Amino acid sequence: RGVDVKLIFPSQSDSGLVFHAGRSHYEELLAGGVRIFERQGALLHVRDPPTVNHRRPEPVAGRDGRVPGGSPGAPKRQPDLVLPRNHADTIVVLVHGEGNRKQMRGWADFYADQGYPTFAIDFLIAKPSTPSPVYPKPETDVKAAVQYLRGRAGALALDPDRIVVQGFATGAALGSQTEVTPNDPFFDAAAHYPSVSDAPAAFIGFYGRYDGHRSDQAKYYGGAPDSTDPQVQARYAEADSIAHAAGAAGPTLLFQGDADSP
Repeated sequence: RGVDVKLIFPSQSDSGLVFHAGRSHYEELLAGGVRIFERQGALLHVRDPPTVNHRRPEPVAGRDGRVPGGSPGAPKRQPDLVLPRNHADTIVVLVHGEGNRKQMRGWADFYADQGYPTFAIDFLIAKPSTPSPVYPKPETDVKAAVQYLRGRAGALALDPDRIVVQGFATGAALGSQTEVTPNDPFFDAAAHYPSVSDAPAAFIGFYGRYDGHRSDQAKYYGGAPDSTDPQVQARYAEADSIAHAAGAAGPTLLFQGDADSP
């Protein structure tokens, strides 16, 4: 009809889901004569937030004396809590992959639009200087987030039995441990809250590996898979979420791509 349509999109995004969803329509638009341009560099997306309350509670996944029931000496993990006004009583714990919790902002916005609160967390990421074994510290960080929300459920108008864990890549592997090893004493470390259930209501995993295999597994578990140390063998056995699947705390939804590791 003689209409010249030009669209400008950002070339970068902090939400992989939104980024790839938008690009999935490029071919159809170009075939229809639409001209597409991408702005180079970052773009700050801002919207009027009248329906969302953003809160940042005290450190979680570590009993540091300021968290009810806590004790000194545990690590501090700072979460991002998003509470929509008139929200549902179900909350989703968002566990990022390799990176940090800020990668979860797109998902937090998505759930907020549907009326669901979210709790984006960080966990211990092993560095060259991190002592071996690393396991099960990151896994316990996720479990402690569930426990923390159970303890705050009343104040946040949440149902403590409707806490869903959603993880991505490494975060999916960690979240799966929370799902299949509910209230397992193996995880009773400093970051774990005593006498509080760590069982989630459900688990959603995106492109995770669930058999415990890692590229740095000798350091992560404190020894090679063929180690004769019984403690090392116990860590490998505990980390295999597939082997523990029968003990799942609730329903599980897994998404896997054809280029992902099994």
